[in-house]
Amino acid sequence: MEADRSDAEHVSVAAADERERTADKREKRFSVWADRLERQARRLGQMTSGNRQSSFEAIKRARGLLEASLERLDRSEGALRRANARDKRDQRTVERETAVSKRQLTSAEPVPGEDLEAKARRLNRRLAATVSTLDATLGALVDAYERLALERPQHAAEYRGRAERARQATANLRDTELTGDQDSG
Repeated sequence: MEADRSDAEHVSVAAADERERTADKREKRFSVWADRLERQARRLGQMTSGNRQSSFEAIKRARGLLEASLERLDRSEGALRRANARDKRDQRTVERETAVSKRQLTSAEPVPGEDLEAKARRLNRRLAATVSTLDATLGALVDAYERLALERPQHAAEYRGRAERARQATANLRDTELTGDQDSG
């Protein structure tokens, strides 16, 4: 359910980003068009709205562009804050699931008549399933951060750093898994 919400947020953010790019292009075309008209009017010797009036209009357009830029920055900052909050929630979920698994593994009472080897095999299967799930989750996290780094180049370094930390966690997990396999063999 949380993954569906995350996908919906990603689609919503992507749609907002596309609308912003479209609005930016439209504003840029309008600004270029207005400047070109003013230059043509001066070249033709036609009366323009006056130098002062043109300056006031240019200031007004610049303020409009500045406001639009500030709004984009606010939206980008909000998107980053939401991504950070999502990362923290995901990390807490992983930590909770790990703690539950650890408690289950350590608190399993021996069943009368069951030998220790059977118990060890059962616990090893549980551990392998948990490790596999965690490995897949970390892999998905790496992919998500790499995608965000491509989609938001202004924050690419931060996302790539997070992706690298997730890769390192995956490598540590695999090293632990290999060490555990060697110990049992």
